[in-house]
Amino acid sequence: MEVSWRLLRAVALNKRGSRHFSKVISSDPGKLTKSDFKKFLVQMDMSLVDGHTCLQSECKACSVKSPGSLYINKTTGFFTCVKCRSYGEWTALQRLYRAIPSKGKMKEDLSELKSPLNGIKSFPKELKLKETLIEVHTKSDEDILKLMQKFNLPHTTREVLKQMGACLDSSCTSMYFPFKSIDDLTAGFRVISRCSDEETSLLGADQSGLIIVYPERLTTLKKTSKLKTINSAIVVTSVRDALALTKSGVSSHIICLPHGISKLPIETLPLFEIYTKITFWIRSCAGMWDAIRCFSNKLDAKRCFAVKPSAHAPSAMHAHENGENLVSMLSEARPLHIEDVTSFKSLRAEVMSELSNVGKVEGIKWRCFPLLNNLLKGFRRGELTVLSGSTGSGKTTLMGQYSLDLAEQGVNTLWGSFEIPNHRLARTLLTQLAGIPLQDHMDRFDEFADSLERLPMYFMKFHGQHSLEKVMQVLEHAQYVYDIGHVIIDTVQFMMGVSEDSSGADRFWRQDNIIAAFRSFATLYNCHVTLVIHPRKERQGEHLGLNSVFGGAKATQEADNVLMLQDYRESQGGLFLKVLKNRFCGDVGRVPLEFNKSSLRFTQQQMFPSDKLGKEGSWNKLNVLG
Repeated sequence: MEVSWRLLRAVALNKRGSRHFSKVISSDPGKLTKSDFKKFLVQMDMSLVDGHTCLQSECKACSVKSPGSLYINKTTGFFTCVKCRSYGEWTALQRLYRAIPSKGKMKEDLSELKSPLNGIKSFPKELKLKETLIEVHTKSDEDILKLMQKFNLPHTTREVLKQMGACLDSSCTSMYFPFKSIDDLTAGFRVISRCSDEETSLLGADQSGLIIVYPERLTTLKKTSKLKTINSAIVVTSVRDALALTKSGVSSHIICLPHGISKLPIETLPLFEIYTKITFWIRSCAGMWDAIRCFSNKLDAKRCFAVKPSAHAPSAMHAHENGENLVSMLSEARPLHIEDVTSFKSLRAEVMSELSNVGKVEGIKWRCFPLLNNLLKGFRRGELTVLSGSTGSGKTTLMGQYSLDLAEQGVNTLWGSFEIPNHRLARTLLTQLAGIPLQDHMDRFDEFADSLERLPMYFMKFHGQHSLEKVMQVLEHAQYVYDIGHVIIDTVQFMMGVSEDSSGADRFWRQDNIIAAFRSFATLYNCHVTLVIHPRKERQGEHLGLNSVFGGAKATQEADNVLMLQDYRESQGGLFLKVLKNRFCGDVGRVPLEFNKSSLRFTQQQMFPSDKLGKEGSWNKLNVLG
């Protein structure tokens, strides 16, 4: 009997269906640096190795004679001990190590100290499925060949399939490849179905891991103990690509990521410590280069390279099927660490890629606002957008639907709602996702709540006025841990109420500082930032333009996009989302909208022929100028 997707979901999620990580980001992650971590370890008289992403040491909470390997993330302080299977935040590790001398090193004392109450968590149990799975390598060579053909997988050897732990369900309709955690336990599965070319990841709560495989040519050397230490890895997002690379003759580990291009969990970073060279070969798709840059920054860009997919070989599997020399293609991988000065020779491949893939360069398209795609072309990381609009026109409600649309397409989103409490914002998002008034359909609450929980959407624990320094600490922490691609600040005026000094600087000066900080963050972290800013006090019905945005001119000068939501419903015009600035392609115009109060959703209003919508000519027809 085939494992049903309902069963898979029940195994991967807890009873309420929630994710293993908190969807609300801590308001105070602490401003600590690698130097702080090193200083503490030296004070504790602990050995220290400065790795690529982690500080490696010996765990004092393990046996004195045989301590475990302790990994401390150099950015967040998140620690993991492989032997005693403990993990937690940096502050919890500090409390534990400071208490050990006074408590002694008795096992019962350590058990008391290493408790969830003290912030020390234990690794979860190995993920197991209720369905009995059959190991593929136990089948005959003829059966293995037939299976690989049925599942449209590159043929490989029995040894490679055994190494990967490939399994088959009893009905032979799904194949499972386990993700292994840092302690070599099954953390989840990559599931491949016979009826689809898509691959699905199934991960247990509180678990994360990788598929790491030796290429085919190295399995024999490994058996004879003649295999030298491998210090390079090729990173892919598809099992099919991994299998194709095992046939290529490469001399590197092949690693398959659990979440595709959406995120790289920090729990997996210690598994990359042994490599001095990491080459990304990601399947050609929208957001591919953004993900590669994000992951390489997390892994230390100086050791990272990337293979540029071509039109005829968009993935390693396609290149293998086309008879390409995969080793040669890997040798041409370009470094991701760019020096301060470059030349067109270095930029040539990227320019060609942009010209060949105009649609992907334009960004992710909105599904609910197709006319907005005609103007802005799409959502792109690294940009700064300012949204303003008439009081009560629905800026937060619009931004909720706008962000949901992107989150449903895999954009990791962080909300900073300073004006509206998180639970009220979540209620709006849930109603928009459902498309119906949920208070009249409470029997379907769990259905839509589960759908919202599965989206990569997070919320900052901020409400009201907070300092810029604290907000930026949280943003940098969240972007690193959750690979955030879209940050929403609603609203800038509510956030900037607390001054960082006692000089009495006026609010315009403080707002300019905030705009500059978010502009720098968007550029440095390749993350799209949307700032919701109230307009100046204008007379009712007056047309809002670039000069209507509250504060000085810096907000509109620094922004790549300026959107204005204006309500003309009491006059002749209606409700419009106006694009007043568009740095990407220069197109400006407006999107006529209609608001549905029961679903809290905006819909695009068809007021003009489709070939005239959104362009400047349509503005003049209504004689409504922004």
